[in-house]
Formats: sequence, C-alpha cells, structure tokens
Amino acid sequence: MYFNRKKLLAWAICSTILGILNIFVFQNVVVGSIAFLIYIYTIGTWTSSLLPRYMGEQGRRFWGMTLIICLIVLLNVIIYYPYKITSLTTAFVFIIPLFLFFFKQNSEIPTDKIENYFERSYCFPTALLLILEAILLYTLFHNQTAEVLPSPWMTLGKSFFIIYALATALLIWIITKTKRTTSDIILTSLHLFITYSVAPIIYKLGYGFDGLIHRATEVWIQTNGMITPKNPFYIGQYGFVVWLSNLTHISVQIIDVYLVPVLASLSLPFVIYYTLKKSWNLDGDSALSLVLLLPFLFITSLHLTTPYNVVLLLTILTVFTSIGYIRKNIPWIIPTALALISTVIHPFIGIPLLGFVIAMIIIQVNKIKKIQIPLLILYTFGITLLPAIMFTMYLKLGGYDMPVFSNPFLEIEKFLELFKRPYWYRQNSPLLFELLYIWQRLIIPLVIGFGIIGFFVKKQKKIVEYIFPLTALSMWIAAWLLRTWIVFPNVINLEQGGYPTRLLVIGLLFLIPWSMYGIYYIGKSLIDGVQTLSKRQWMTLGIIISSVLLMVSLYLSYPQRNPKVYFTGFNVTQYDVQTVEWINADNTNYDYVVLANSITSVAALTKYSFIKHFQTEQGELFYYSIPTGGPLYKIYQKMLYEGQKREYMDEVMDLTGTNKAYFVVNWYWDNFNTIVEGAKQTADSWHVINDKIWIFTYTSR
Repeated sequence: MYFNRKKLLAWAICSTILGILNIFVFQNVVVGSIAFLIYIYTIGTWTSSLLPRYMGEQGRRFWGMTLIICLIVLLNVIIYYPYKITSLTTAFVFIIPLFLFFFKQNSEIPTDKIENYFERSYCFPTALLLILEAILLYTLFHNQTAEVLPSPWMTLGKSFFIIYALATALLIWIITKTKRTTSDIILTSLHLFITYSVAPIIYKLGYGFDGLIHRATEVWIQTNGMITPKNPFYIGQYGFVVWLSNLTHISVQIIDVYLVPVLASLSLPFVIYYTLKKSWNLDGDSALSLVLLLPFLFITSLHLTTPYNVVLLLTILTVFTSIGYIRKNIPWIIPTALALISTVIHPFIGIPLLGFVIAMIIIQVNKIKKIQIPLLILYTFGITLLPAIMFTMYLKLGGYDMPVFSNPFLEIEKFLELFKRPYWYRQNSPLLFELLYIWQRLIIPLVIGFGIIGFFVKKQKKIVEYIFPLTALSMWIAAWLLRTWIVFPNVINLEQGGYPTRLLVIGLLFLIPWSMYGIYYIGKSLIDGVQTLSKRQWMTLGIIISSVLLMVSLYLSYPQRNPKVYFTGFNVTQYDVQTVEWINADNTNYDYVVLANSITSVAALTKYSFIKHFQTEQGELFYYSIPTGGPLYKIYQKMLYEGQKREYMDEVMDLTGTNKAYFVVNWYWDNFNTIVEGAKQTADSWHVINDKIWIFTYTSR
C-alpha cells in the first residue's frame, strides 16, 4: 500500500479523533486499542520520513514509531510535575505529535510491500514451530494459579522444558535456512515473548513484590491524577502506563504486567539484528541468532515490569544503537532519546546512561586522537564517581542524614558479599544439582570472557568504541565504591547492596555486543579451522548445544525450589485477597492497623491502594506493615519470633493512635501452629480464612 503525507495525516487525524472519543465516550478496549495502533503506525511512518535515508525503510519505520512512544513518555512527565495526569491531559498528549506533520521530510515515506513473509519451502517447519509455541502458551495459561507457588517450575512439568528446547532448536534452524528476515524476526519475537512471560501468565494475582508496589502507585495516579510527594523517580513509566490505560481502557494491571515482556520481545530482535548486520557486517542469520544470548544471560530480568527492568531494556537498546551511531547507521537522536527516557524513569541509572551517550557523541564528533583519549579518561573517572555523588546529593536535598564514608580498601568483604549466594541456597545437594549451579556460576564469567575476546579480535575499532569496556569497568568500580565507601543511615544491610548489584548488571550490558561478536568469531573459527566436522555437522551441534543451554537458562531465570535451592518468596494468593477484604469489611473506616507479611500487605495495597497512612513520631506509616524495614514490620517480626505478646500489639496501637489492630498469620510460616496457639492466648478474637490464614483482632483496653 502506498502512503503519502496527506493519506498519513488523514489516518492520523481519524485515529486521534477516535482515540479522544474513546477516552470520554466509548471507553471500549477494542476501539481504544485500534485507535492507538493506527495512530502509532501512521505518525510513526511519517516520523520515519524525518529520519536519514541511510537507515533503510525497515530501520526508519521501526525507529519512527519508537520515537513517538519516547515523545509520549516525555510529554506525560512534563505535564505531571506542574499538574497531573487526567483524561484531559491524555487527550492533549495524544494530539501533540500531530504537529510533526509540519516538519520537512528528510527521506521518502517507507512503502508497504505485500510479500510472502514465510517461504513456501519452509512452511512445514514454520508451522511446526508455531504449534510448539502455541503448546507452550497453552501450558502456561492452563497452569495459571491463585494458590501459593514459590516457583513456577513447581507446576510446569519436564515436558515444558523439552518443548521449549525443541522450539528453540527449530527457531535457530529456521533462521539459518530461510532468507526472509521479517518472518525470522517475528518468530524470534514470539519465542522471546514466551520466554519472558512465564511468571506474568502463571501468577494470576501478581508476581514480584516491587512490581506490585509500582502497579499500585500507577492505579493511584490514574484515580487521583498524581501521588504526593512528587518525587523525581519512576514517573516516566507511571505516566506512560496511566496514559495508555486512559486511552485504551485496558486495565493498568494488564498493561503493567506485560509492558516489559512485550517491549523486549518486539524491540530486541530487530535492534540487535540491525546493529550487528549493518554496523559490524555479520551475516543475517548469525546476527539474529545472537539475540538469544540475552535470555541465556539469566540476570537480565525482562519478565517483570519495574522501573529498573524498563531501564534495563532501554540500556540494552541504547548500547546497540550507540554502536550504530558510531558506525554511522543510526542518528544521534535515537540513543539520546532512549537515554533521556531512562533518566525520567529511573534517574539513578538513567543519568549515568545519559552521561555515556553525551560523552560518546562528543568523542565521536571530535576526530583528534590527542583530545579523544583524555576525554575517555575524564569520562571514566566521572562515571565511576557519579553514582556515589548522586546518592549523597539525594540524601542532602531530601533532608536525610548524610552517609558515612569509610575506607573502601578495608571494607572489600562487603563488596564480595554481593557475589555470595542468598541464604536459600543449601550447602549440599545431589550431584546433578551441584553441577547445574556450578554452571550457573560460570555463565556470567563466560559472557565477560566472550566480551573481552570479541573486543580484542574486532578489527578496525575506533577510539570512541573503547568507551564500552571502560563504562563496564567504571560501573563495576562504582558498585565497589558504593558498597564499601558509603554507608547509608537507617538502611538495612541487605538493602545497602541493592543498587551496587544493579550497577554490576548494568555494567555487564555494555559488553553484550562484544560478547555476541566473540561468540560469532569463535564459532566461525571452529567451522573454518577444524575440519573434523563438516559445516553442517558444526551447525547441528551448535543448535543442539544452544537449545539445551537456553533451556537451562530459562529454568534459572525464575525462582527455583529443588534439592539445592529453597526459594523463600511467595506470590499473592486468593487467600491473601480474601483476608484483606474481610478486614476491610470488618470496619466502617480505616482507623486500624494490620501486622501481616509483605505479600498480604501488598495484596491490600493492590486492592485498596494508598488509602490510609498514619502520621506518627517515626514518620508516615502505611496501615499495613510495609516496607519490611519499617517500624510496623519490626513489631510484626517480634510477634512471629519473640512470642505473641499483647504488649507488642498495644505498642502498635499507641504508635499509630488507633484502637484496633490485626495480626495475620499465613499457613506457610515455620512454627505456624505454635504462633497460632500463642496468639489465641492474647487476642480478643480471631477469624480463619479457608484454614489457610488466621486473623487475630486486638482492641485497646
């Protein structure tokens, strides 16, 4: 189909009108979704004509739509801080991108070519792959649960992994055999979506404590327009999710749960393929097959939507598009836009990423070697110290106690603790599981090793490309300094290591393209240099090994429970929901406090949002006992582990100024029966939810 400016503008205006009508009148999911898709396609297609011609039709169309989404995110952030996000602002943001039609074209509008996406000679393998993927999806939906499930693998049998490995092997084989890039990218996207959707599909009521907190915040913003105080964190994600929900009337929960899996599966195959093929001249089948290194690296947690995981994805895209910019295949606006969006979603990671992009552009533009090298050195020192500086400034501006500075060389053990396995790993287990988790230990060193090899064997490197390993090194040193040099007041030891651990992961992402090149180089060298096996035999062996290793990484990407690992986390269950509903119905107002575990508490947050806080001498406290480092949770732990004494509940009521408090005990706690019998001796009354959760009521006397 041929589009010109007038046709695109007409379609864009029609979709805008339809979208605005859906916001205020129709409020229909189907109408809203259609309006959004047409809108993104038409305005994205026009935006693609504003991009340089050298990007090619596919590249310009993809990045045109991506830049529109980036613009929408930024507009919502700009509106949110002085005002709020409402149905009216949603319509306003929907209209603004239409003004892009006033800009002058830099290239022709990409044409839609009607073609056979799937080669006839490979219809059967493609159909078989689609059947395998459909079986995987059916299995996931069939095993959806609202019961407690510490690991998704406790409900999925061995057959799921066998089918996944077969689907992976068949996908790689199809990629290496066919010549239709579009169909290969579509199939890869489908496989990635299933890879990243195991937990989102299985856990019907929610998975991941942090994700549920962020989702509750988004619901609150949708209802009230904003949440106070207006902190400079996460608004990029919050604003976009609320905006999209207001427009399409798809629930915030569905959009939030699938945001990262969908964006990752749609973007990674094309961006990585485009970069490796266009910038480094890898053959197309190798470039696309190497996308599967990301699910192999199990720490890239793209199965859960949180601001950190959104920025994790944006960092990967920024790294690859930066290579494209250096090799003059992508304009500067694209990595800059991605880094800027990262900054308004998660400043503590986005600001260093934006610094990386700015430094890269400055060094790239400056062609004088004597200036480029000092700039690289200056950048390395700056990015190393930046996280510590940002945290210190945040504490200072927020009125918190300043951090304590120590000698990082004397506190090296604190840094090494980041690499220790959590307490739920058992010391001894059967040999098979010991070997499995030895392999888990080896995955990251292997990826780093491939990255080092790839960087040094890559020919014709530019000076500016040294910024990638230097950034990785800087992030790792920054993690060391942040863990050993600065001690944050009133932060528990476990949380002290949270951000440094994230810096270690972010640093690794800057080596991913080079790791891919290292794998490509070693594989090509084996095929060309070792004649013991034919090329076909090498390919077959490579496909088998890759599919098995990816199957293992899929297992390691989600929580496990086996003879080696006893993951202690739990998901929200129907009993948690019934518990918070019963407590809510037991009261006419919110003048009560509840001591419960974090999962039950987050169920209340999901159900009733931030409906009640108490102003206390220890600060503002939510009426359920979260966060885990807060005073209410500490008293909850006393009730669990130091005897079910009434004085603890009186302490809670005195602290919050209430006359009523609840103590909630879940059936999966250790010493559950002992805790229940102890609480019976001190509580005024109790109620049992399905023989699973006991609710003990205490009133002031």
